[in-house]
Amino acid sequence: MNDRRIDDWSTRTTVVVGASRGLGRGIALAFADAGAPVVALARSGSALAELAAGNERIRAEVADATDEAAASIVLGRHRPAVLILAAGAVPPAVVVSSGAAINGSPVSGGYAGAKATQRFLASYAQEEVDRAGVDVTFTTVMPRMTPLGDVGLSGVRAYAARSGQTEAVFVEQLGPLLTPDIAGAALVELVRTDPTTTAAGYVLTAAGLQAVA
Repeated sequence: MNDRRIDDWSTRTTVVVGASRGLGRGIALAFADAGAPVVALARSGSALAELAAGNERIRAEVADATDEAAASIVLGRHRPAVLILAAGAVPPAVVVSSGAAINGSPVSGGYAGAKATQRFLASYAQEEVDRAGVDVTFTTVMPRMTPLGDVGLSGVRAYAARSGQTEAVFVEQLGPLLTPDIAGAALVELVRTDPTTTAAGYVLTAAGLQAVA
């Protein structure tokens, strides 16, 4: 059996969407540390400039990933070997992390459904590339709620208030927290492994990735 594990990252351009802060920032740094050229994309120019200034392998791209034209330009310009979508936004309704795709989220309105739809879309995309005989692997990573990102912090505040607890007590009940560093290391390891062994979805916690059906 051929070993398809990746050891040389120097030509594996990685585009990280939502790299200016939180888990996306940690993922961008982890891939750069592994040796990959990283294109860090976000709408916040100042945060991206700070990120790129601290690591010679990271190139900042200020763009709105929801702009179809911008997405096409970035992908066409860099032709990434790895594309990671880690962008998030805090809407008027309170939301939690994408672990809501599995557990639901009673205070977030349609957020849980939207995150579950991402799983479906990745699954549908995998079916289509398999039918076409294209060597591309799709997988969905669903981080558990963490207060170390803007969206997760909103979730923590909402659920603490809903349960009549302080934020500190609620966070303590979550156990070990998922950090940007942990997220970055987990995503690097996931992309390093043989794609034929990749599960369709993973829950990401402080303990790392756990495959889900």
